[in-house]
Amino acid sequence: MKIVYLCCKEEVTRETGDDLPRETKFYSADLQNIDLLKENHEVITIDVNSNYLEKIKELSPDLIFNAADAFSNIYEEVNLVKSLEDLEIHFTGCNSYTTLLASNKGEAKKLLDKNKISTANFQIFNNKEELLDKTLEFPLILKPTKSDASNGIDEDSVVYDEKSLRKKLDSLFIDYDQILVEKYIDGREFCIPVIGNNEIKVLPILEIDYSQHFENKPKILSFKAKWSKNSNAFKNTYSGVAKNLDMELEKNLKEIAKKVYSLFGCNGYASIDVRLDSQGNIYVLELNPNCYIAKDCDIFKSALEIGITNIELVNKICEVALSKKINLLVN
Repeated sequence: MKIVYLCCKEEVTRETGDDLPRETKFYSADLQNIDLLKENHEVITIDVNSNYLEKIKELSPDLIFNAADAFSNIYEEVNLVKSLEDLEIHFTGCNSYTTLLASNKGEAKKLLDKNKISTANFQIFNNKEELLDKTLEFPLILKPTKSDASNGIDEDSVVYDEKSLRKKLDSLFIDYDQILVEKYIDGREFCIPVIGNNEIKVLPILEIDYSQHFENKPKILSFKAKWSKNSNAFKNTYSGVAKNLDMELEKNLKEIAKKVYSLFGCNGYASIDVRLDSQGNIYVLELNPNCYIAKDCDIFKSALEIGITNIELVNKICEVALSKKINLLVN
């Protein structure tokens, strides 16, 4: 099968010659995924910063493996998915409806609320002067509504009083135009990968290990914890397949994940993040369509637990994409 692997390149700083154009290269995660796909397919790599649509049309591939995710603006990703839908060529991952819905945390929370899926109480701030809803109790966590990959989330994102709330709002509104303020749920955090189109499969549940570094800090996946490899937050934050889960809890988590996956119109693959409080209540944090695929990533760890190799998983993602009807790519 001929596959176009669509991705973003990263900029590389030159050691000398500051006046020269900056170099770009493919991310190591993309190179690893390309190698996996090449085991069974013909793979052509295209950078989204090039004239990618024309190149795809010229190649006329059987499938587009959409791995483009390094965007400065969330709507860039939505527009890219829409452009792939217009090509009427099968592509991996979720459609533009799901991508847009999941990219706005406020709208996603409203949808969960409307469908009686438990999520933390919240309020959307459109400016830093808005009064806090009296029904919201501290501690609270602040997140930009239109960002992903934990952008804008730091260790001081959890606030415990009005003064710290206002200070954090001041700093966030410098870079973001809308902020989600929600009840901080202290408890266990799970990541639940799901894959499928007509048939939905929930992969083994992962749990975030906050046992180190977080003794006197809020247990959150900040930007540093996800991406800053030299930080203590990154070095001491782990995810692994949840062991010895109570059967009833596991059943409930998987049922909620399937319900959220369907509610958001997913038709590719995604992960659902949830929290379990000390009373056993489950709260959905968010859904991440087209979740990160790289060596040792959550979805690979989860699949390996049930004997699905990395090669088999990327091929399964391709199979799911091919099972969609072209004229139904848009919900």
